[in-house]
Amino acid sequence: QWIEMIKRRFPGMEKTLIDEEKKDIEARHSRSHSDRLVRAKPKNERRRVVKTTEYKWITNLRHWDQRRIFNVLKCKETQDGRQNCDYTWLVSGGLNLGESTVRPLARAGRCRWKIENEGNNTQKNEGYRLEHLYSRDEVSMKIWHALINIAHTINQLIERGSLIAVRSFGSLRDFSQRLFEHFRYLVFEKPPHPPRIQIRLCWDSS
Repeated sequence: QWIEMIKRRFPGMEKTLIDEEKKDIEARHSRSHSDRLVRAKPKNERRRVVKTTEYKWITNLRHWDQRRIFNVLKCKETQDGRQNCDYTWLVSGGLNLGESTVRPLARAGRCRWKIENEGNNTQKNEGYRLEHLYSRDEVSMKIWHALINIAHTINQLIERGSLIAVRSFGSLRDFSQRLFEHFRYLVFEKPPHPPRIQIRLCWDSS
């Protein structure tokens, strides 16, 4: 809708680039009941899959206040007759859109959706309760979110790393429950001469 609206307002400014990728994959056919009775082997056939990625972009669009310039980028991907994605982004005017830049910018934009699905969605629906209103104070909300991110990071390191063998606890759920109970009942005592350390958190915005 963004692209169509801008095309009507700024005719002739849209540019298009289409990539097409073809590959041969194994064609899987479900065997019938009679085929299973006679133990018929599945047919060894292959079929061709075509993936088409269409990039459309419009550059140097001025905001209504005439102070800012931005670009619009659209990426639509279809494979085997099924649409995989259809994304539209507003791109900063400082990033020049062209045939050499629309591909990496679209890949980076799609990675942001991956962060949304595997990061924020996990923290909302997989036990971290990010959707819960922990506080109405803006600063406190940011602190809670930072703590949830730290907990999520530690959980991923434990789950996918080799520091702790999760399989020895039966399941990841059992391990999390035991870890939670440990923090509930263990008394932490401050050492008499604690070492001076610094913990710094750095987010890579690239």
